[in-house]
Amino acid sequence: MALVIVVATTHFYVVATEDTEWRQFLSTLPEDSKLLYNMVSDFHGGKPVRVRSPHLITNQDDETEFICKGKQEDKSSRIGLVATTALKTQSTLSVYHQDDSNNMNGLRVKRHLLTNACGDVAPAGFAFPV
Repeated sequence: MALVIVVATTHFYVVATEDTEWRQFLSTLPEDSKLLYNMVSDFHGGKPVRVRSPHLITNQDDETEFICKGKQEDKSSRIGLVATTALKTQSTLSVYHQDDSNNMNGLRVKRHLLTNACGDVAPAGFAFPV
């Protein structure tokens, strides 16, 4: 339901007067295709609404990830692959080795991504705490 509300508030805008060509196009669509359009129009008191052009619809995704550089068993900085036998014993965790030292040197990194409905993507931004 939250996604429907976000789409309704970002993909449509209220116009002062109804465009006759737009109204004619809408009349050719099946009722189930006009459902969200009609709901948004009703929400705005029956005012006419239009669909935004795809390049004007943007989406922002902010995500916080935990990254770490843990110590290997032999204290090397070598990155190892996980053997299939290790996967069976570790459930769904992909670990190189078991580390109980709490010495993972973790860092929370925030990633910010901005896209639009045409597929354009702005360069990702990363925020590292100091």
